[in-house]
Order: sequence, then structure tokens, then C-alpha cells
Amino acid sequence: MKTLGPIGIEAFERRNISAETAVRYGIYTVSRQADGSVIPNSDGNIVVFPFLEGGVVVNEKYRGPGKEFWQRPGGRRTFWNADALDDPALEAGHQALVITEGEIDALTAIEAGFPLSVSVPDGAPPVPEGEKPDDLAPIDADNEHAGKFEFLWNNRDRLKRIKRFIIATDRDRPGQRLEAELVRRLSASRCQFVEFPGGCKDLNDIAMRHGNDAVAAALNGAKPYPVRGLYRLSDYPDREALPTFGTGWWTVDSHLRLFVGEFMIVTGIPGHGKSTWVLNLLSNLAALHDWRTAVFSPEMPTVPHLRDKLRRIRGGSTLEADRFIDEYFRFIDTDPTGREDVDFD
Repeated sequence: MKTLGPIGIEAFERRNISAETAVRYGIYTVSRQADGSVIPNSDGNIVVFPFLEGGVVVNEKYRGPGKEFWQRPGGRRTFWNADALDDPALEAGHQALVITEGEIDALTAIEAGFPLSVSVPDGAPPVPEGEKPDDLAPIDADNEHAGKFEFLWNNRDRLKRIKRFIIATDRDRPGQRLEAELVRRLSASRCQFVEFPGGCKDLNDIAMRHGNDAVAAALNGAKPYPVRGLYRLSDYPDREALPTFGTGWWTVDSHLRLFVGEFMIVTGIPGHGKSTWVLNLLSNLAALHDWRTAVFSPEMPTVPHLRDKLRRIRGGSTLEADRFIDEYFRFIDTDPTGREDVDFD
């Protein structure tokens, strides 16, 4: 008989998890034999967490004294409570799947009213000393089907159908790395993170310190991860107003002011004065703001067409106008002296 004995019941109740909840998920106790094997025993001091898929046990995880963990040889790599993945509420988006770092935290979430909670099968990966969890390269990126995150690969089709995830891993460095790995694979747009009360390292710690209502409040308050490239107005630092420059025509300035870096297209019906207006504007910018211009005009020759237009716009003597044009304008063109006979193609 697979039963949860007194040692197991006491261990769960000490963590604010009822024996009824543990038994409902098939958890039982065993004792270890001389050859290292285990047998069900109500007086045993090893707690067994069955991993079920489709109601069938596909793996078992053993927790012995002193936080000793091991799994059944050859067991399938999957989530604990994996059958929760098939709940229609997850595909519809009515509820989120809670993912924790350990079975105790998943049971804590269940006890707090979140039955669609699962645990990764073997905890969080280590973080090298001096490294930041978010900056590390993905684990087993080229070996997803057989590496540390094989359990995600084995459930990839089920996970694709789920609209939202709440990532509730531990707040230590390994837990933060596990969080980053899960978010990378499940996509930040579908994930939410949990803010723990001060000093609490995991969901069960919240339950033991503040009760199950605090666990429910933390999970209900889960927030979306910031998506790179998508921001709220409040994310932007304040900046000085953009400097703008007048056109030289007060009637135009109430509708149009220029700024450095602007890209402007002036378009319209042929023969209606677009080029003339633009050359007038450039002349004003030179006189008012000391701006210089490079002109490329493939349809109108620089001499005499553009030269004569700019002379008329500038006014005054021809000598003064030409000095002004030489100072403020450059022309992108073929060699005007004719020494090079290569035309633009």
C-alpha cells in the first residue's frame, strides 16, 4: 500500500501544506532497503512525488532526510503535475499556468487556490561566481530534446497552446537563472513574474511566514515581463524640448518649423514651383541660421538654371549673390569643367 505516513504528514504540515492535498496528488512515503532500493512504507522517512501524464505514473522523485533528492532511473523528463497542462482554461487564457522550482512550492500554490501549478523536475541550474543570471548564455540551446530542459521539449506541443505563464521560481541566483531560461523558451510576451514579500525566497516561504492568503495575493499580483522594444510613456526619461528653426516666413512658421535630422519630402504637380520653393527655403536657412546645403539636381543643370534661380532669390548684385551661393551651397554633379567624361549612371 502506498500511503503517506506520519513522518511525511508532519513534514508537509510543518510547511503549511495539508496532508489531504499531498495525498490527493499521490504523494506517499517509502523506506530504503540495504541494496538501495525503496519500498512503500507508512513509517518510512522518504517522501515520493509521483510524476503523472494522462493519469499514468511516468517518473518518481524521492526526497530523503537532509534534502537528498534522486529520481527513478529511466523516468520520463516532465513537469510534476504535468496533467494540469491540458486544462482548457489555459488554452482559453482564462487562467495562467504557475511554474515553480520545486514540488513543495507547486503544492503551496495549489493549497492557495491555484490548482494549475507545476514544478520543473530537478530544480534550478547553478550560477558561476561573479556572473549575472540574466547575462548567461542559454543552457543546452543546441540540445533541447535531451538536455537540462528536456521536460520543456517533451511538453512543447502542450505548452504552445497555453496563453499565459506565471514564473514563480526562487529568488536566489539559481532561481533567477531558471526564470531567465524559462522566459527565453516560453517568450516574455506570455510570461508574468511574481514579486515576493520582503525576505521571502520562495512561495512556501511566503506561506510559512504570512499564510496562504499572502501566496494567493502574490500570484494574483503577477506582472508582465517588460518586452524589449515595447515601452510605456512613464519609461522615458524627461528631455529638453527639441530645438526648431524658422523658415524665414512667419506665415509658414505657424505650420512648419525645421529641426536637425529631419527628413522632408516636398511633392506635388509638375511645374507648380516645388524646386523654387525649396531653393527659397534653403536660402532663408543659410541667411537666418548659417546652414549649408548640398544640392543634387539630376533634372535641372546647375548652370545656368539653378544658379540663375538662386541669384534671383538672393537679390542684390550678381557678385554678392554668387559669393553667397559659393559660401552656402555645394552641388553634387558631374565634373563641370568637362575634364572627366564619366556621367552618372
